[in-house]
Amino acid sequence: MSSQSMAPLPVHLSSRISQELIDDILDELQDSTPTLKQCSLVSSTWSLRCRHHLFFKVIFRFKINSLSGVEVQLEPPLTVCQSIAPYIRHAVVALRQSKRSNRVTPEMLRSMLAFVAGLPKLQWLTMLGVKRYDVPRYSFSTYAINMIRGSTTLKTLHIYNQWFTSLSQLRHLLQSLPFLEALHLERIQWPDEYQPSEPRSNHNEPPALQALQELQLGMFNFEAHTALLLDWMASQPTMSQLRSFTLDCPIVLDQYCDTLRRFLDIHGRRLHHLCIPPPRPSAGQSGEHSGVYTCTH
Repeated sequence: MSSQSMAPLPVHLSSRISQELIDDILDELQDSTPTLKQCSLVSSTWSLRCRHHLFFKVIFRFKINSLSGVEVQLEPPLTVCQSIAPYIRHAVVALRQSKRSNRVTPEMLRSMLAFVAGLPKLQWLTMLGVKRYDVPRYSFSTYAINMIRGSTTLKTLHIYNQWFTSLSQLRHLLQSLPFLEALHLERIQWPDEYQPSEPRSNHNEPPALQALQELQLGMFNFEAHTALLLDWMASQPTMSQLRSFTLDCPIVLDQYCDTLRRFLDIHGRRLHHLCIPPPRPSAGQSGEHSGVYTCTH
């Protein structure tokens, strides 16, 4: 943007422009971060509107201090986070760490997650994996669940590469998010301690996923885990709002195919979008399948 185009309007013109019109113009610039940064310098009212777009999505991560070369610090710093907290609606907890840095402690994780969970307007939450951290592999999911459980603002939850202590732990989290509209679970793992013949749900459990409209499951560590989760969801009569279902993990064994079939028998009629891979032949079977089955209406 040229300096001429950034020249301020004469006072006798700018004073006639309503704030609503200015807000509409700034809203049209939401995808242009450099322009929003320039506009935020015009006045306090312009700056306030620009912040809603500049800090709509914030990525939280631990990074090596550039000065010491070894110290781990939260980025952005908590002092900065506190000033932009009212504008954050999408938080990405990207836990990546270099092997050269000091290890992230459970206290650091709890502090960061406590801040994210306390964001007043948080609607989208993305949690990425913690494989390199020197904390028990279940710690992060346990901290996160305790922090976001019962959120009344969270509408979209994307969890990638996380360990849970059990299927029940994941179920309890989903039961505590009554306004969740979209759920993406990728590479979710828990101990292989459940057998398909065991009961997966309790009739005395509270209803879950009443507002869920979009469900995406992908790349679970064990095929049985996917089936167990689908079996539990098939027993949820409150999932009447589900409209989109994507399964990105091939089902091999017949008993798991039966679970998927049961899930689709119960919820499939209401779906507007369905995407599932074809079944793969199990060991000892011949033939190959390729492609993905997709149905949209």
